[in-house]
Amino acid sequence: MRKISKEELRHGTWFRKMMVVTVFLFIAMIAAGAAMQMAEWALSGGNGLAAWLVVFGIFAAAVAGCKAYWKPMVRYCRRKYLTVPVVSGLLDGKEIDRLLDGEVFETVVDLDRNWDVKESANWFRVADYYISKQLTMGMQLGNNVGVVNTGRETGELSLLGIDGTFLKVTLPTMIPRSGVEQIYHYIRSEGSIRTNWVWKIFECGEETRHPVLQRVFEEECRKFPSKTEAVLALGADAEELKEREIAALSYEEKEDVYRFQKEAMKLVRTVKIGNSKKNGFVEQYDRAYAFEICSKALKALIVKEPGKKERKFEIEDWPFLYMTQRVPEWYEILDEQGNVVFGKK
Repeated sequence: MRKISKEELRHGTWFRKMMVVTVFLFIAMIAAGAAMQMAEWALSGGNGLAAWLVVFGIFAAAVAGCKAYWKPMVRYCRRKYLTVPVVSGLLDGKEIDRLLDGEVFETVVDLDRNWDVKESANWFRVADYYISKQLTMGMQLGNNVGVVNTGRETGELSLLGIDGTFLKVTLPTMIPRSGVEQIYHYIRSEGSIRTNWVWKIFECGEETRHPVLQRVFEEECRKFPSKTEAVLALGADAEELKEREIAALSYEEKEDVYRFQKEAMKLVRTVKIGNSKKNGFVEQYDRAYAFEICSKALKALIVKEPGKKERKFEIEDWPFLYMTQRVPEWYEILDEQGNVVFGKK
């Protein structure tokens, strides 16, 4: 049996799906019962206006409930592997097993609340859920207050995939504030997952897609013979794609992404580019550099990070924001003629 299939059995995937369908059928039965009662009264001519209004209200509420519940139920039941959110929408079980093969997990955050956070070379495991470091752009933790009080307190994990997909899953228990900060601190320090601005899920609706990330991801997939091969390759290393996706975001979204990364770092000093505030700033952190280039006379940034090829960014929109993953070996900021205006060698 495949590893992922065993995890789904342990997670109780089929039972969870059956429970979701059962809730829908229960609401549908209430609507059907109310409709049958009204039909009987219509044929017999019995009961007064008050009874009609009560039963019609029950019928209308049940129909509205069915309508609201239908799409989320269908989406939930169509997900084949609930324990591998985001990735399960891109690969089948055989390919997911290939990505998980050989991964050894160690506990990095122990909340002592029936679940913890484990890490391997390419994955995080949060409670029962496997989160790919490379195929996940962002995550957000919260607590599920819910409209209906089920008597069970749960947490929520919202995810943003590199293909732009927004997704929410339920955690076994609520997460204390200290636990959220502890997990965020570790995620920021590790550096693969870039942001927690998955709050946009509440604006866009569940399981919608971020259009910019979706476009850049699809462009990347066209470079490979198939989407499956593209995802498998990105599952091993998607850092360059993530940088291109961030570069394509709006100024405000870039600020949010870089703010999340900066929160785990210590600011050493801020340097004015060319000794002029009008040109912008270089923020030098203990583990990375952040560039904000404001002058339209500055046209390019060249950066060489340890273990990476040098990268050249042509600047077309100002202010230009970029943050490295490590302290660069050197960088240069060029003007229109290609002359070095500012840099570090």
